[in-house]
Amino acid sequence: MIKAFFWSLVIIGSIIGGIIFLFGIAAAKSAPQEAAAAASGIAFAVIPYCLARAISQIQGKDPVKIIEEMNEKLERIAVFSELSHKKQELQKLKDNIN
Repeated sequence: MIKAFFWSLVIIGSIIGGIIFLFGIAAAKSAPQEAAAAASGIAFAVIPYCLARAISQIQGKDPVKIIEEMNEKLERIAVFSELSHKKQELQKLKDNIN
């Protein structure tokens, strides 16, 4: 149900984005105005699409499980960062000894 709602927003956003793009390009008097119209039109299509894709990806997964997976990944990153820092410290000590 939630996925259908967000995907319907994608369709509506795409239609609105297309209209903004067409009218913006037609009314533009300079290249920067055309670029602004194009960017606005794309934003109306892309932002709802990104939300719908995110909802589709996490739909059916337990939010607690997602958070636990993210915490595990962050812990691995922290351990790697700490090991890298220790390796640099050891290299400095080695350089000082030599």
